Amino acid sequence: MARHIPLPGARIAGSGPSGLEDDPISLGLRKLWAEVEREEVPDDFLDLLDQIDERRAASPDEQRPQPAARKGRVQ
Repeated sequence: MARHIPLPGARIAGSGPSGLEDDPISLGLRKLWAEVEREEVPDDFLDLLDQIDERRAASPDEQRPQPAARKGRVQ
């Protein structure tokens, strides 16, 4: 099952000092972005990222930082 992973620093739709909160285009884009933020990350994509992390970890001759635990993934 896919899981929702919120983006860090995401703003609330319609907030901000821009003065465009009532502009129909701005409101439509904010609504679209809010819908995209609520979408869940598919398990297939999370699996692919895990496979990449595993391959990187299996290559000790290259100096790479260890991957951080992914939010939304049950370990």
